[in-house]
Amino acid sequence: MLQDKETIHSVGGTLNYDFSSDSKGFGEKNGEYQEKEIELAIGCSVLIKTNVLKQIGLFDEKFFSYKEDDDLSIRLKKIGYKIFLGPYSIVYHYHSSTFGSKTPIKLYYNERNRIINLLTYGSFSQIFLSQFYTFIRYLKSKKSIDDNNSNSPEFVKSIILAHLHILILLPYIINKRIKNEKIFSS
Repeated sequence: MLQDKETIHSVGGTLNYDFSSDSKGFGEKNGEYQEKEIELAIGCSVLIKTNVLKQIGLFDEKFFSYKEDDDLSIRLKKIGYKIFLGPYSIVYHYHSSTFGSKTPIKLYYNERNRIINLLTYGSFSQIFLSQFYTFIRYLKSKKSIDDNNSNSPEFVKSIILAHLHILILLPYIINKRIKNEKIFSS
């Protein structure tokens, strides 16, 4: 739930082809939900057994903010665990209180960390086609971008910087991919 205690923040998420993710239930008013399997857990409200965390590892500190819960969910799924929505678990969450909603810094971390997940877990075709899907995603969201003045030079700079930072992180990402492939294959 969001801070107004009546609006839902998330009932889980889904992973898109370009490794962006969508939050399900966002903005709904106290919907009726059943316990069900979901694709991605949302980090502000997740319970994981200690022995499972010892097996898959904790949140990756390189993410700093955003998409680290996608990374953790992907690791859980790849090892064979399932993620379930607990509809009676309610957590009050101040959405975007760290960097604000639709700010250049939030866009930077979301885009950078999406690419980290893409390069760590994506197939060759997903990596190759990612820019096409990302372009389409930005076109579809153009109205909300225009409404929030998000097409400013600062937002464009954030996207460019996110992509450039990936070059610095590339050795780390390659090592993480190799390490994870060993874990997932055993």
